[in-house]
Amino acid sequence: MSQKNIIDLTELIAELGRNRQSYVFFIGNSIPQIHGAKSWKEVCKNLIHVCNENGSLKNHEKMYLDKIINDKNKYSEIIMKCRKHLYERNAENVYKNIILKALKQDGQQYETYKKIIELEPKHIITTNVDKCLIPQNGYTVRPINEYELVPDHGIFYLHGSIDNFDEMVFPLDSYDRVYSDETHDRFLRSVFRNRILFIGYGFGEGDILHYCRFKPEKYRLMLRFIKLCGIPDDSDEQIFLRGETDTLWERFKIFTYEFPVFDNKWSKLIELLNTIHATITGKKIRDIGDEL
Repeated sequence: MSQKNIIDLTELIAELGRNRQSYVFFIGNSIPQIHGAKSWKEVCKNLIHVCNENGSLKNHEKMYLDKIINDKNKYSEIIMKCRKHLYERNAENVYKNIILKALKQDGQQYETYKKIIELEPKHIITTNVDKCLIPQNGYTVRPINEYELVPDHGIFYLHGSIDNFDEMVFPLDSYDRVYSDETHDRFLRSVFRNRILFIGYGFGEGDILHYCRFKPEKYRLMLRFIKLCGIPDDSDEQIFLRGETDTLWERFKIFTYEFPVFDNKWSKLIELLNTIHATITGKKIRDIGDEL
């Protein structure tokens, strides 16, 4: 990645120390994954297995689903097809339990979200469907069509939540439909007039590619989790191999702080969030100039 958009922790803390209450935080899928949540591919495999075991799938359907399981653009098709079969057999709870088990909602994840809220951003937006972002510290969950009515302290579930399983948004192949919706489009256009901090995203993720439609009015930050030894995560790897990072920089205007993940240990992320919070609330911040 080009060095012009890499910042160190001191620079990240300095910017948040000056402006955190004007930032909108976007929470990405790496947050639940670092806590052990299953990938959508694993969810699809479990659904196919259950449907095959209960006789829902005909042989040609099973062969087709096994064939497309490695295509990220087919996850929604797999999920919707398996859900249909399970609902037809009155096994709705089986479907819901597979999703809930994959999300792995636990005390550790609640603690991480609590630490993020304690940084006191203007708003928090999550693309995750878990309910670990609970109202606290004056923050309340609001529907996205009320964004312009809420001056601050809003929590918005961009992809829906497990409150309504039928309205949850799944990866990649659903994004085109969702983000072209008038309500979502108006919401995102309003959001991207603010300073943005992406937490737990990669440059190769489908939703990030949609966000680049909105010309940045202000520079953005990204807290990006990387594997140990600086190896990019799977979604980023092809971006790096194709040498597209400079192009992405021009499109996104994102300053990136890269946080190494040690065997998905969430405690390291808690330590990082504690360090950021303690520094911006209790110490003088070194100014990093006018670049951000």
